[in-house]
Amino acid sequence: MPRSIKTWMVGRLPIRRTLPYLESCKIKLRENVAAVLINYNTFGEGSESARRFITFTMRQLIYNHKNVQFEKIKNLTPYPFITIFDKTGKQTIIDIDHQKLDNIINHIGYLFGINNIDESQLEIHRSIVDNSLNVGSKSHFLGYDCVCKLPGHVPCPAAGFPLPDEMRGKFRTRKIEEDDETD
Repeated sequence: MPRSIKTWMVGRLPIRRTLPYLESCKIKLRENVAAVLINYNTFGEGSESARRFITFTMRQLIYNHKNVQFEKIKNLTPYPFITIFDKTGKQTIIDIDHQKLDNIINHIGYLFGINNIDESQLEIHRSIVDNSLNVGSKSHFLGYDCVCKLPGHVPCPAAGFPLPDEMRGKFRTRKIEEDDETD
C-alpha cells in the first residue's frame, strides 16, 4: 500500500471518518434527549432507509451529541422504528418503515431538534444566565429584580425586608451624635 493513503481512509465508506463529514450533521438534538434506540432489520426493503440512517447519519449524531446514548438493535422487529427517550423518562416511537432518509432526518429534527431560531435564543439565554451581574427589570426570567435578592447581599427595604438599625444612615448619625454628647 502506498504511503500516501492513510489507514483510516481505507475500508468501507471512508468519508464517514473525516472530520468535516462528522461535523456536518443536519440534526442538533435538544438537551433533554437522553437516548436514541434504533430497531431495524439487515434485510428487506422496509429497513433500507433505516440502514442508510445508521450508515450515514448515526455517526454524525454520535460525534455531535456526546451526552446522548445511541443504540441499535438488529433483526428483532418486523418493522423498523426509532425510540427516543428524554431525561424525564418519556419515550417517543417514530415509525420509519418505508420512509426516505431525508424524511426521517427532517422528522427527527422537527420533533427533537433545535432550529436556528431556538439556537440563537439559547445562546442569548446562556450568555445572560452566565453573567451574575444581570439583575433588574430586563432579567425578570432570572428571578431577581433587585441585587438585594441575590444570595449574600444586604436586603433593601424595597424588597420588604427592613434593615437593621445599625445599617441605616440616620441611626448611625444619631449614635455618633449621642456618643459626642456623652463625651
